Amino acid sequence: MEETSIDVIIDPTFRETVTYSPKKDTMKVVVYFLAKAKNVDYTPQEDEISEIKWVDISHASNILSYENDRTIVSKARTAIKDAH
Repeated sequence: MEETSIDVIIDPTFRETVTYSPKKDTMKVVVYFLAKAKNVDYTPQEDEISEIKWVDISHASNILSYENDRTIVSKARTAIKDAH
């Protein structure tokens, strides 16, 4: 919500954590969740987000730059399939 103005309902059954170092002496921890959007309109926080794009999860891996992101999308896709 803070970075996009999209209000969501988080699915507590899916949680993936990634730790990486974007620069020397800095570690970042990113936690990914599945969520359902309550609204689809957005206002990106420009200093944090370069682009927002709604895509079908079956096509998401094709537009991602990092293998780690593709792995998380694959896990999310499996979790969504298993829930239905």
